[in-house]
Amino acid sequence: MRRKLVFWNLAGLQPRGNSDVICDARRRSTFLDPRTKRADELKFLPKKLKMAIIKEIKKIALPFVLVLLFGNIVLSENLLLTQETGMSEQIKKIRKEAVKWLSAQIVPNTTIPLPAPYRRRLILSYRIPSSSSVYPHLFGRSFIYDNALAIIAFTMVKDYQKAEYILGALMRLLSDDGSLWSAYNTNNSWPSNLDHQGAIKRLGAIAWVGYSAVYYLGKRLETDKAHLEQDVLAADYLEFAKKIARFIISRQVMEPSDKRYGLITGGSATLFLKVSEDFNKIMENYNPAPIYWISTEHNIDAYFFIRDLGRITGDGEYIKKADLIKKGLLKIWSKNDSQFFRGIKETQRIDQFLPLDGASWGAFFLFSLGEDEKATQCLKATNNFFTISKGIKGYAPYYKETVYENDRVNQFYYREKPNMTWRDLNLVWVEGSLGVAAAFIRAGNFEKGAAIINAMMRMQDGGGFQYASIEIPFQFSIFPSVASTAWFVIATELYLNQDKLFWGN
Repeated sequence: MRRKLVFWNLAGLQPRGNSDVICDARRRSTFLDPRTKRADELKFLPKKLKMAIIKEIKKIALPFVLVLLFGNIVLSENLLLTQETGMSEQIKKIRKEAVKWLSAQIVPNTTIPLPAPYRRRLILSYRIPSSSSVYPHLFGRSFIYDNALAIIAFTMVKDYQKAEYILGALMRLLSDDGSLWSAYNTNNSWPSNLDHQGAIKRLGAIAWVGYSAVYYLGKRLETDKAHLEQDVLAADYLEFAKKIARFIISRQVMEPSDKRYGLITGGSATLFLKVSEDFNKIMENYNPAPIYWISTEHNIDAYFFIRDLGRITGDGEYIKKADLIKKGLLKIWSKNDSQFFRGIKETQRIDQFLPLDGASWGAFFLFSLGEDEKATQCLKATNNFFTISKGIKGYAPYYKETVYENDRVNQFYYREKPNMTWRDLNLVWVEGSLGVAAAFIRAGNFEKGAAIINAMMRMQDGGGFQYASIEIPFQFSIFPSVASTAWFVIATELYLNQDKLFWGN
């Protein structure tokens, strides 16, 4: 879920915002080549070193002996097994560091030792050096989407306590109508009922929170069928999810003649950029009005949440509502582009922008429906977003669209190339790239998924993963982020343990 914009809103000090080698099994013990060293040369070596050398010769020679006996396929499978084992061990090590980093982001911590009341146990979305100019605006910010991802990540590694910490924090913040603001400061009380100037609500992020509760419960139920009846907190988490579901369903378009029929609208309030008349500075504007466009991304989020809530509760009404979302989404499929469009505008015209999520998350959605052919087309469409930034191979959020949708803003930032597109920019979006990796793994292409994961490992910084490879004002930061780090845990869980519950069939 891309941060659409990152604004420095002073009211709340609010920012808004296969080609890689996996592991080469042949890089084993290059200190000795069995083709040139003779056995009699070993007799003058110390006994321990001699035994170690003989052991290495056996490791190298065994596959080739097997080839003579059984053919090339044995060698290929032997090397592949070694390759996969090495990759898995590397992933486990990096993932352990990532989970440790996520844990340290939960407040109170060294950054926010005394969080505001009701904000305890939220997770800080970024780790920013205090010397950074954006530190005063971002250091205490916690996006609900990031909290939801962290709950899922902690659940995947069976750290249920930390998942429960964050769930409890979000439950305290839930409004009476079942909604949440998209982000909360942990160092003060913004936004609140009395002070929410500059705050926005997005249905997709809210749906992720609901889904994180349902995913947590689903995982607990896998090993304890009586968890809902026997665990005191489980019933609270389920009621929490139901309240969120009621809010989301209340935003579902129910007029059959409307092209948005069955889909949920975007939320409320908008922040947008504008260039000053003298073309000297960027200004930010805030519009608190409700949003009536629909987002493909938001509705994929809502579909999995409402569907899985229906499965846990056994309530067929949730399944019916999810089915309406499903049917609405299938109408936004672009046959020519082999992926989903970005959404439908308030005017009921298709929003023809092509986001990466429309391909990667679209593949997850289609696989869950058994639409494997279309899902595979989505995965092929991700090639359009492939880019290389600073030697790192990954994926951008868009490719043919301009970096800023407002032409004047794009001209302001790229005066030498006013029509700068994402393809020209060469930015690797880490969170999005890991979403692509997860989608390929779900498709059964573990080699491709592992290659992307391997490339993203270079973006780890102090345990956490950078949000993007380069800074884009008001859109992308290079700071270690919860979103990228949690998606690393999610993608690697699918790779290591083939998790079927997450966005599953």
